Amino acid sequence: NLLALEHGDNEIFNLGWGRQVSDYEIFDGVRKALEVSVEPKHADRRKGEIEHISLDATKARSGLGWEPTIPLEEGLKRATAFYKEKLAEKS
Repeated sequence: NLLALEHGDNEIFNLGWGRQVSDYEIFDGVRKALEVSVEPKHADRRKGEIEHISLDATKARSGLGWEPTIPLEEGLKRATAFYKEKLAEKS
């Protein structure tokens, strides 16, 4: 975000790694990072919901010198740890 603010000239950049990740992969990664045993609850697809997406960071690489370096599993661990800490601070 800071790179985009400093060098982005008000442009929009996708920050992704060019690989599709399913909802279940995210769910399972968060579940593992939180070390909980819960099962997903499935619902019908909502009208207009995107079925497949993969963000391409080519523009961010060339315009900002940015590229993804943190694997998904590690990113989920870091994100869940951050939010657990923030929740604990509120208690």
